Amino acid sequence: THRNTSRFFIDGATGNVGIGTTSPNEKLQILDGRIRISNTASGRSATMGLDDNYNFYIKNPGAGNLYLGTGTTTLISGNLNVDGATLYVKASDNRVGIGTTSPAFSLDTRISRASGSFLTDGQVYALGLQNTDVTAGNATAMAFGHGGYNYTNFIASVRTGTGANPKGDLVFGGRPSDGDTFVERMRIDASGNVGIGTTSPQTKLHVQSGAGIFNV
Repeated sequence: THRNTSRFFIDGATGNVGIGTTSPNEKLQILDGRIRISNTASGRSATMGLDDNYNFYIKNPGAGNLYLGTGTTTLISGNLNVDGATLYVKASDNRVGIGTTSPAFSLDTRISRASGSFLTDGQVYALGLQNTDVTAGNATAMAFGHGGYNYTNFIASVRTGTGANPKGDLVFGGRPSDGDTFVERMRIDASGNVGIGTTSPQTKLHVQSGAGIFNV
């Protein structure tokens, strides 16, 4: 105590420690204050606390990274590293790495898997896209954009089966001209038939246009 004002308090009944409070509810409770952690060798320190809007923050004034072992949604200024190379966000060039701490692209996913067949070993796939709706005809798609516009061309997987591990078609398309909506250009159906200008190819190569039909 100092001048009858409690600075440090130990609750004899619970063993809880209070700094700035005489009624700590946890093993350590700090009221209206922050915690500073310093490193003698580097001469640097970081501060964490709770502001008036109930935001918990960790401030690192240096150029170092912030490492979190666990957590949910986190707003961080600087690099983010979760469990080594599981997830790495590189702030200097806005890149995200999964399986790597040195992402070479905006999204860089890497695996290390010795496998004899990519057809049967699902762990060799570095990226997966999924639509959780099981209705036949639904699609999972990836779009490509240019110049600040979100969608120019696309690749989509269209579910055509109704059971578990369903079959589906692979569809390619894009805009025929500026401002137009998407149109389908080519489809590879579940049987391996390829259709250009048709959504239901009947042969290995089925090309259909206003001038006629070409089949192989």
